[in-house]
Amino acid sequence: MHDEIIRTYRGVGIDLQKEVHVDMEQNFSAYPKRWRGLSAHTDANIDHRRVPNLMVFFSRKGEKLAMTERAEDYSPARW
Repeated sequence: MHDEIIRTYRGVGIDLQKEVHVDMEQNFSAYPKRWRGLSAHTDANIDHRRVPNLMVFFSRKGEKLAMTERAEDYSPARW
C-alpha cells in the first residue's frame, strides 16, 4: 500500500520518498523509536516504506480531514 501512496504523489509532482527522508534527517527524534533502534541514521531507500514513518510525516506536514460516508468528500474535484 505504501508504494501506491508514493506513486500517487509522484503522479502529481511530489517526491514523497525524498520529502520523508529530508524530514527524518531534520527531525529524527520525532519518528518512531522502533526504527531508530534498528539504525542510528535515516535510510532513503526504506524510510518512506514504513507506515509509522508516513503517519508521523503526514501528522507533521499534512492536513487532517474528517472521515465521512459522502462520496463527494473524496472527489478529486473537491481539491
